[in-house]
Amino acid sequence: MSDFEDDDSSIESYESEEEEVIEELDPAVEECLRWTSEEVADWVASVGFPEYRDCFLSNAITGRRLIIVTASLLPKIGITNFEHIKELTKKIRELLRIELMPWNRSISLPHQDVQGIATPNAILSESYL
Repeated sequence: MSDFEDDDSSIESYESEEEEVIEELDPAVEECLRWTSEEVADWVASVGFPEYRDCFLSNAITGRRLIIVTASLLPKIGITNFEHIKELTKKIRELLRIELMPWNRSISLPHQDVQGIATPNAILSESYL
């Protein structure tokens, strides 16, 4: 068996585990994670930002990619208005039910995972296995 075939089986295993985790999420969040880039762009327009529809489409932001869309990423895809960045990231967190971590949380406290969201690292960690 070649290394390439090993990689394919690893990818299939990863995708299978990811699907299992997604199915355990809140049904509304699960549905959002399955959106195409067209559906994400439609949602962006529906929450009051039709001018950014093309930014999401041209960058192929799907429902799963919304997980990594942060205030730092939005300027890279063409959204530079600070107030719009704040509002869009807030809407994305609400949609995916991601809790905003307090900025003044002590680093001496135990680590907190984002609840309910299956990120690639979280899927492969023991907390999801």
